Amino acid sequence: MSSGRPLPQDREPSSTIAPAAERTGLSNDTLRCYEKAGLQRFAGLRAEGHGTVADRPAMLREHPAVPADRIRAPRRNASALHDKIALPHA
Repeated sequence: MSSGRPLPQDREPSSTIAPAAERTGLSNDTLRCYEKAGLQRFAGLRAEGHGTVADRPAMLREHPAVPADRIRAPRRNASALHDKIALPHA
């Protein structure tokens, strides 16, 4: 289903997410999170070759919290759930 709006030049159609997820073993949501964080742009720099080597580490340093936050949130939720289960029932 199309919204009728063209996709931005630097974005691939969403139909490519599923095959990419299958190839990498990551979920569609994880890939979309990485895309929002700019890590798909990293892949583009890598594909451009050796001339972008100096730009890549700086880009990665800008985004280390995004995957870490996505990992911490479910752990916090699970911890809160376990705390509630441990409470004595009234």
